Amino acid sequence: MIELDSGDSFAGYIIDRKLGSGGWGIVYLAQDPRLPRAVALKLLDPAKADPEARQRFEREADFTAALDHPNIVTIFDRGVTDDIHWIAMQFVHGTDAGKLADVEVERALRIGAQIADALDYAHRAGVLHRDVKPSNFLIAAPEPGRRERALLTDFGIARLREVTTGLTRTGSVTGTAAYVSPEQVSGDPVDHRSDQYSLACSLFVLLTGRPPFPVTNSIALMHAHVYTPPLLPGELMPELATLDPVFAKALAKDPADRFDTCGEFVAEVARVRAGISDTTALSKPVEKPKPQRDSRRDRKLPRWALPVAGAAVVMLAVLGYLILGTDVFGGARDSAASTVVPAGASSGWDTRHAPAAQAFPGLIGGMNANTGWRGALCRQNDPGSTEEPADHDYARISCVVQVDDGSPLVIDIMDRAGSAHARLGLNGLVAKLFNACDPRPQSLPHAEQARPPLVVTCTGSDYSHDTTHPPVWTFFPDSAYSRFVIVMSWQHHTIDQLIEQWQQLPLGR
Repeated sequence: MIELDSGDSFAGYIIDRKLGSGGWGIVYLAQDPRLPRAVALKLLDPAKADPEARQRFEREADFTAALDHPNIVTIFDRGVTDDIHWIAMQFVHGTDAGKLADVEVERALRIGAQIADALDYAHRAGVLHRDVKPSNFLIAAPEPGRRERALLTDFGIARLREVTTGLTRTGSVTGTAAYVSPEQVSGDPVDHRSDQYSLACSLFVLLTGRPPFPVTNSIALMHAHVYTPPLLPGELMPELATLDPVFAKALAKDPADRFDTCGEFVAEVARVRAGISDTTALSKPVEKPKPQRDSRRDRKLPRWALPVAGAAVVMLAVLGYLILGTDVFGGARDSAASTVVPAGASSGWDTRHAPAAQAFPGLIGGMNANTGWRGALCRQNDPGSTEEPADHDYARISCVVQVDDGSPLVIDIMDRAGSAHARLGLNGLVAKLFNACDPRPQSLPHAEQARPPLVVTCTGSDYSHDTTHPPVWTFFPDSAYSRFVIVMSWQHHTIDQLIEQWQQLPLGR
């Protein structure tokens, strides 16, 4: 990495001081040699200047220079000096939104509105940013008589709308993990609504101080963006509960369920905040949720329990559960399909889910409060049904346990009372759910169960070594628990490892 000191000259610019450094380069405050102004001089580290890095560096200058908007950082010049690529850009005296804390709602909305306007302008010009996050919102210190201004920066991974995809040519996901859209993760086509999703994640952080997915491991975050319903503002701050439907729409897994523009999203947040919401703008994803689809095939994903012989079918279905986003009951792990949590209910469960929480208090704990087993975050996550008549209308609570190796342990506690399967006996229920493979039932003693639960997997797997297997199902012969079914899955782990975790579960009152 090149290091310059105060007073040094580079490409004619006089260095004042270093502003910061990142993965590929370093930024200095410098004096323009021809005009009386300070610039931010961004240098690409020669040691990291592989072809892709140079391409991204040049793309930032190309795309940003073509944009003329008061909320987008201006590019003044660029070049190559001593084999070092550089960009001279507008210096913004202030900070970035990623460093802000305890942001007032009105201030967060002002920042969001300005960034939304910048993004919509870029989208109309045919440019997608693809790395929208608070640290890329520069907050200029307000001058006397002027309001604070937010500017969007870092178009290093931007692309033109008509040629963009979710992956780089090397196959890596673009964008920052906490803010990346589901379609960027899955490699599906990306359009302007991907930037809107990232803006919604960013505004969520500014409003609540926390991200909509409370995990820190990058792999777990990618999984959460595609499969897990996000937290909503009211679950963290009850006074923001009226904003929940707006964020549910902007953070929808399917881009078609989001707002048309970033500006429309932020304007709706402001309208709801002011108590004059346009309810028609929210009707589609909130009142009429639809099952998640595999956009690459444009068809419904297969049910887990299709009546086709052979364990291979089950394996494909479970891979769909783990990879494509379809749960084992045929519904989508989608924010639109999950139960809407009423305001003020962040510490308790509704009447549909309370029986499970009462039956397994040590496992489930408080709703959305990281109080479950090993600090699990448990949420209402009903799968719904894609069939008529509905036969998968279980009430489900999904718990995610963060494990040290980074792969989350997912535990679904399902209540079949009131469903089409409510009258089935234990054998009939197992037969119904395992009609596509030869089940392997095991009666395993558990310290908190009077009768050993029935633990069921599919035969045909090496349970000590195979890590590509169906999940582990638990059925309860005890009449006090027979209404419940528990499903455990843990990517990249064997069934034996899952059973070891199962034996530690608090499966009782």
